Formats: sequence, structure tokens, C-alpha cells
Amino acid sequence: MDAMMRADLGVWSPTLKGAYVQVNANNIGDREYISGCYGTGNCYWGAERSVIATVGYDF
Repeated sequence: MDAMMRADLGVWSPTLKGAYVQVNANNIGDREYISGCYGTGNCYWGAERSVIATVGYDF
């Protein structure tokens, strides 16, 4: 399960209009899963849990 949350900082202060904070989380449950198998018989594990935070500005 993946999730994303984005907050507009301009809501709290007019001087921050256009600024935002965003958090993305992948594989929240940190489950092991097979992401793919190929014709050669090789299968590969999916990515572990990851969380990324971003601060940005929309012009």
C-alpha cells in the first residue's frame, strides 16, 4: 500500500503562498512481495518501505 499527503503552506501564512510540503510513502506495511518474474525463471523482490519528504514551491 502506498500513500501521499501534500499540505499547502499558504493556508497558514499568506507569505508562504505557493510553498508546500509533501510526504510520499511506499510499501507502508513493509511486506515482502515479488515485483516480477521473467522468462529466464528469475524472480525479483519488490522494494522495501520508503518514505520521502519534499518541500517545494509552485511558481
